[in-house]
Amino acid sequence: MSPNKVNDSLQDNNAKDPGATAPVNIENQSLEHTPVTQRLRKEILLKKNQVGLRIAALLFSCISFAVMASAKNITYYFDGVIIVYNFDTYGSYRYLVAVGIISTLYFKAQVWRQFFEFRGMYVLSQRTLNFLDFFGDQIVAYLLVSAASSAIPTTDVLSQLTAYGTNTFTISAAASISMAFLAFLAAAASAGISGYMLSSQTCI
Repeated sequence: MSPNKVNDSLQDNNAKDPGATAPVNIENQSLEHTPVTQRLRKEILLKKNQVGLRIAALLFSCISFAVMASAKNITYYFDGVIIVYNFDTYGSYRYLVAVGIISTLYFKAQVWRQFFEFRGMYVLSQRTLNFLDFFGDQIVAYLLVSAASSAIPTTDVLSQLTAYGTNTFTISAAASISMAFLAFLAAAASAGISGYMLSSQTCI
């Protein structure tokens, strides 16, 4: 059969079946838009954001306990009386320092662990890590907000006892409380990501 007749027969077939389409070459389709690839990219992006939040929580926690722990032997003169302030005199401040140390150690360990995970080094299964992340972030976030909340009344009372409402000790306490609250916000956001990762892993 000549080439002209072949072309004529193809045109006749297309005219008879206008809904016919050319076969799709699956091998040439891009894998970038498949559901699995999109989900993996989303998980990687969430993990990178979580690392950033945990680094922020680590810095805020470290600053919080360092500022409060340095508030020792601070002298204040009030009506001719010398008052010496130490953070370990008050239970709420000791609690704030202890929680700051726990939070710093926790987020430091988590950041190091996630850096190794980005290199493909997993200590535990992903499902187990999601459980540990979710509960660990929630517990540390609760400790941070409870420590900051318990230190606020003590700082308020000490501020009212001074002539001008503030001194170096109460300023240090207020700064430590602020850093603990910022660490709580970062920890809470990280816990939200951990919860999403756990729920998505559970549904699969």
